[in-house]
Amino acid sequence: MHPAPPAPGQQAGPTPTYGPAYGPQPAAAPWPPAQPYRPTPPGVPTTSLPRTRAEGPGSRTVGIVFALSLLLAAGLLYAERVDVYDGPVLLTVAAGVVIMNEGTTGRTGAFTPEGSVVGLTVPVVGTAYDVGVELASTPGARLRLVQEIDRAPVIASSIVVETVGDPDVVVMVGAHLDSAPDGPGMNDNASGSAALLALAERLAGTDTGATLRLAWWAGEELGLLGSNAYVADLPQAERDRIVAYLNVDMIASPNARFEVYDGDGSGRPPLVPVPDGSAAIERVLQGALAARGESYVDSELDAASDYVAFAEAGIPIGGLFTGASGAKSDADAERYGGLAGVDYDLCYHQACDSLTPAEAPEAYEKLGERTAVMGNINLRVLDLMADTLATAAVEIAANPGLVTDGAGGWQP
Repeated sequence: MHPAPPAPGQQAGPTPTYGPAYGPQPAAAPWPPAQPYRPTPPGVPTTSLPRTRAEGPGSRTVGIVFALSLLLAAGLLYAERVDVYDGPVLLTVAAGVVIMNEGTTGRTGAFTPEGSVVGLTVPVVGTAYDVGVELASTPGARLRLVQEIDRAPVIASSIVVETVGDPDVVVMVGAHLDSAPDGPGMNDNASGSAALLALAERLAGTDTGATLRLAWWAGEELGLLGSNAYVADLPQAERDRIVAYLNVDMIASPNARFEVYDGDGSGRPPLVPVPDGSAAIERVLQGALAARGESYVDSELDAASDYVAFAEAGIPIGGLFTGASGAKSDADAERYGGLAGVDYDLCYHQACDSLTPAEAPEAYEKLGERTAVMGNINLRVLDLMADTLATAAVEIAANPGLVTDGAGGWQP
């Protein structure tokens, strides 16, 4: 095994806002049975995609999209992005789309759909759960959708660097450099970007065996624009040289749990093809975590980050994640520490995803009693995930056969 580079997290860092220095978490607890795939709020039908009439050409309908589970039930993929909604199934029946919030804890208010509008030909708006229920349950309701949209060309550039290594064998590691529109994005995704930067600093001038290529992607929050453009522009011969792509997106969630991309298909069915070799990447990441005394759960491949283009190009994928919205279970709190009943990332896609969040001060104080947090960043978790990424990336670069000789990919 090729030795790992010096651990990025071992250098002196900023003093945590709350809490002690890095320390052990509570002992792991047995993992519970899998939970339902997507929660459906009480009283919401799940048998069909409800619609209401719309004022528009040909009396086409406006789809009222209920819970996330209904998108799947209706044959529509879900990845928190508008560009997933503009598929042929929806656009053949709708003059517009109203996406209502789920109605589960923390997901009741109005929200703004995010993502690429490339090719979108109908208005898409978001609304609160109660408003959506009222619209869909009112027989004969008529709805007028009016949107004012400013369009302007924007140039965004991804950053790609690489180490000294075999030019015919490439291991890629990527993290998106942009943030959601509403916040500075300390966890999403300065955490992943910082892990890549630490890795680049350690490996500067080092022959890593295979070429280790690091990418900071532009436009992820707008529809995976940077990574999609990068892969689309690669000739097939260049794609064939990439033996693995590792993705890090949100790896310092303040109330974290440790997730590894599900490359062996042992969890929920993925929403992207998972090429052969992805299971081997999962095993390498699992081993890197185990060497640090930690375990993990499968991270659902829900087409929500920059691995998508690589997976669709047949390149083995893997990655790390520490949670976004969604309340932490009692079992997760026993296994990973933190607070049960509180979101993994309290400020996901909000302005408080910063180093000085003003929201939920009591929760942050309590988290600080259990781990080392600075603003919306869990410093202990960031260290752990940066170390795990570095170990796995260097190990695969030193021995690409771990992936190229592996199998176990899963096709949806």
